[in-house]
Amino acid sequence: MTAFVNRKQTGSLGGLAFSAALIAILGLGAVALDMSHVSAVRSELQNASDAAALAGAQAFVQGEGENAEANALDVAENNSADGRPVSNESPETEVTVQATPALVPGEANIVRVDSSVTIHHMLASIFGRPTDTISVRSRAGAYHSVTRLPAGHAFPVAVNPRAWPDVVGGPAKPVNMLHKDDPVTLIVRPSGNPSRNAVWTPFHISSANTNTYEMLLQMYLEQIPNDPLNGIPEIEPGVTDINLDNGVNRGTHIDSTYLAPITQKPFVLFPLVTTDNYNQQTKVMGFITVKVNNISYVPDGLKFTGTMSRNIVHGWGGELPADAEPAVIENSPWVVKLLANDES
Repeated sequence: MTAFVNRKQTGSLGGLAFSAALIAILGLGAVALDMSHVSAVRSELQNASDAAALAGAQAFVQGEGENAEANALDVAENNSADGRPVSNESPETEVTVQATPALVPGEANIVRVDSSVTIHHMLASIFGRPTDTISVRSRAGAYHSVTRLPAGHAFPVAVNPRAWPDVVGGPAKPVNMLHKDDPVTLIVRPSGNPSRNAVWTPFHISSANTNTYEMLLQMYLEQIPNDPLNGIPEIEPGVTDINLDNGVNRGTHIDSTYLAPITQKPFVLFPLVTTDNYNQQTKVMGFITVKVNNISYVPDGLKFTGTMSRNIVHGWGGELPADAEPAVIENSPWVVKLLANDES
């Protein structure tokens, strides 16, 4: 039996299919258009919030921390999102600023900005979603960083942040893989690359021996006066040259005579060098701050263990520990930068 389909019926079905397809295409287009709108507004709002947080943090640099909130709100208002100023005076817009001064010198003064705007969709309202509220957060910190050390404050051991301290791929990692509060291991050996990542430095002294390092340790620990010319000099990363000594590793009695006063310090500043040749003159490229917990002898070497006091920042020393000495803080310029957002 042959079936026959009325042409009018076929045309009706085709029209329905076309209409359904058109509605689907329009729906997808509406969603894409509104998603693009959301993305653009979020970017505008984030930029405004970032600028506001940085402006608030800058107030601490100028010694006007009490103005941090007002500065942040002013800068936010000078930026716009979705065609309106990012201000509490704008409709369906909210901006809150929390300024937290450092409790102790050397810690970061933090400004947090939370911003939100409610946007009205152009087409998504057809599908029951007329509005969306977009919220962002920015955090900025103003703090001192170790960019120049006054004489007498650098420990006479330089660290190569790229080198593995013992076995390549072993549990003790290079310094440039570490973050705040991570365990750190520094090993001084006269030979044995790559099983070392630190080396004695007599700084500007051209010829050093055991007595030289005893003297430098005593200067560092303020047991005797420091001599900036023949002792521990002022150091500026990227500018100051120091000598590296591939020799002394056991002759300083460091584990018995100097262990206690070193481990009792809240942190130790080690200069950073980026060379694998430990018997030459090279530039100091930065610093790391380490809470030294123990110093011991290992086969053919000396081992420092402790924790990173602050994250390493390539080329510089990063944020100072809370217990930084006044002389270090006074010689360290302010840094203002955006920080990672916290959970709260």
